[in-house]
Amino acid sequence: MAKKNTSYRVIYDQLRRHIFSGHYRPGDKLPTEMELATTFGVSRATGGAALKALEHEGLVSRSPRSGTIVTHRILASQNGNNQRLIAWIQPINDLYASELLRACQHAAHEAGYSFLFQLTDDTITEEKAIQQVRAIGVSGIMLFPRDGKSYNIEVLRLIVDKFPLVLLDRYLRGVDCGAVYSDNVNGARDVIRELINAGHRNICAVSYNTQGTTSIEDRLEGYTLALTDAGIAIDRSHIYIEEQYHLLYQNEPVSQSLVEQFAEYLRNKPEITSIFATNGLLAEMAMRAALYLELAVPEQLSIVCIDAVMSPLQLTPLFTYGGQQTQKIGETGIELLLEQIAGSPPRQVVLPMKVVSSNSVMPPYDRTTNA
Repeated sequence: MAKKNTSYRVIYDQLRRHIFSGHYRPGDKLPTEMELATTFGVSRATGGAALKALEHEGLVSRSPRSGTIVTHRILASQNGNNQRLIAWIQPINDLYASELLRACQHAAHEAGYSFLFQLTDDTITEEKAIQQVRAIGVSGIMLFPRDGKSYNIEVLRLIVDKFPLVLLDRYLRGVDCGAVYSDNVNGARDVIRELINAGHRNICAVSYNTQGTTSIEDRLEGYTLALTDAGIAIDRSHIYIEEQYHLLYQNEPVSQSLVEQFAEYLRNKPEITSIFATNGLLAEMAMRAALYLELAVPEQLSIVCIDAVMSPLQLTPLFTYGGQQTQKIGETGIELLLEQIAGSPPRQVVLPMKVVSSNSVMPPYDRTTNA
């Protein structure tokens, strides 16, 4: 049985939340690699990988002499001119939202705007954040919605009031609202074809309870279409929904319990030869489950996903994935918002994904006879 390991992303996520919450302020020194190793019960390399990821995101600077210093600061409007201020609202623990943030910041600053940040824990805090930034007098809002339909009353009020608003990464079905997002249907379809072309027919889709999250719903639709295109019958028992997805962000042994539950599912489904994960965190869970079962990836279990999962040491993709145009999404989002600020009606833009191949796909391995 494989040894349990705390993912560097768990440490990264906790440190990142402390930075955004103000627990660590600009100029503060973060724990050292050795201190993180002791606190989380991991290797020094894992702690270092978490700090390196924060540096890559631009939240900290690192040097052998000074250690790891927080450099991120919340930007406020200059000279109190809120007419040049854009509100950025996102869930507190969403890793992809932070990637979009960097792209949007650059485009906004080029246009002479600054950002006001609001982080949300649930629908209630999202509503309050919208109320607060409107009271301040921001020019417009960039919203990375929480999972779910996001038909909260404040979002609907923004739309009715024709307040400049752009949704990032998803859209609201049946609602005329500015949005920029990836073509998740065809992105999933294309990356799953990598498995099908390698000979896989028993492909498991791993997702979480979407609750109306259009990006995830569309990826599952892409899964269905890819199999249908190839003449593969849809087996609903091969769609695994992780109901406690949020626990994957937690430390051991909490996240490990989900890994072991999925491992048990795979043990009882030996016909499954490959996995499509609707995001990178679920792909990591699948890989940990494979290790728990002592299955080699990709020799005995192939894995593909949406969004890159980088090796913490080499910073290379662990899995073949459908890549989103993060920079383009951010730039387009600002462009759409500035159009609305100038008086134009809202519009939506859908951007294609690109399949990026890695060494995570091989021909199917028959676990039913090689168990």
